[in-house]
Amino acid sequence: MDPKKRKAAIKYIIYTIHFNIFLYSTAYWIQTGVLPFLSKKLQVNLVTFGYLQTTFSVIQLIGGPIYGRYGDLVGTRAALMIAFIGAAFTYGLLGLAYSIPLLFLSRLPSIFLHAMHGAQMVISDCSSGDERAGALGKLGLSYGLGMILGPMVGGVITRRFNEQSAAFVACFLSVVSVVSIFLVIPEKTKTLATSAPETSVESESKDSLLNISKLIELLKLPGIGFLMIIKLAFGFPLGIFNSLFSLVAIDEFGLNPEQNGLILSFTGLLGMLVQGFLIEMLTKRYDDKKILFGCVVVQSIVYLSMSYFVSSIIGLCLVIVPQVIVSSIANVIFSSTLTKSVPAADNGAMLGLSYSTDAFVNAIAPLIGSYLLSSFGWFSIGLFGFGIYSITIISWTLFSQP
Repeated sequence: MDPKKRKAAIKYIIYTIHFNIFLYSTAYWIQTGVLPFLSKKLQVNLVTFGYLQTTFSVIQLIGGPIYGRYGDLVGTRAALMIAFIGAAFTYGLLGLAYSIPLLFLSRLPSIFLHAMHGAQMVISDCSSGDERAGALGKLGLSYGLGMILGPMVGGVITRRFNEQSAAFVACFLSVVSVVSIFLVIPEKTKTLATSAPETSVESESKDSLLNISKLIELLKLPGIGFLMIIKLAFGFPLGIFNSLFSLVAIDEFGLNPEQNGLILSFTGLLGMLVQGFLIEMLTKRYDDKKILFGCVVVQSIVYLSMSYFVSSIIGLCLVIVPQVIVSSIANVIFSSTLTKSVPAADNGAMLGLSYSTDAFVNAIAPLIGSYLLSSFGWFSIGLFGFGIYSITIISWTLFSQP
């Protein structure tokens, strides 16, 4: 292909990917804001809601490796289409969910709900090595815009119509993406950024399969195992709070769907600002481990405050602000520290291990949170988090230098 035509084609494909990630994020956050209200409408208790959240996380954990392999074998267009088809079925079934079994059934198609993964595959194929990090980072902006808009749209639709209508809107947006991907994205994108024969690129991809022994070797590198434990401990209280936030906002503080959507949108905007500006300022003045240690200390204070001083929606919002700031910083710094601690050739494998801890937390945290909330009440969430972060601070002080 002529270089100018190739460049124009790549540009058009990238714009299409960003547009569809925006739609994907908008649809996902519409249903995320709607799900707790629909669950409450169907008289789902806290424990059952925890099972629902865990079911989703486990299905996602199972589907991730399958989805990646599928993309390698059949191409990125098919992978993206199946991701958005899975999204459409997930949200469509949610719109039809008038009973608890149907609510659980709506989680099953999410095994292929990995559009962000598919988009990263396309962006990687369409960019050279020196510009790839920036290109992948811009996907977060498109996703963040959808994260801001989605909860607000879901809240407005739920208030004016009902929860099922909001789910059907999310389904429609996913169908739009299926059509868009089919019309614009080529069947395979691995050779778009280079003139190398497609077979050589594909053979390299097929050789890069999951290597369990290699992952174990990475965990044995100095400091990696300890840092992964810290990441796991840091994520558990956050996972519990995030999985139950909307239900707590409804039951404890009386928020309506629109107010809940506005808070979720605000957290998305705040997270974008932190990742876009504050992190760069911090990393210029402090090393990664000091920043992470500071994040753990701040979180311990936040969760202690959550236990004893949060009794109104204003207090909840005051707690959310530092929590979102700290968690946004920590998520980026954990990835940065882990990848800088291993050889450059192993960055992808290291990030895969890092993401696996998130999936594990998302699978377990809702169950723990539901039990704490139903057995001991709202204050126990804060006490549990304070205990975890306090143990983390003590362990870090004794066994590592912050």
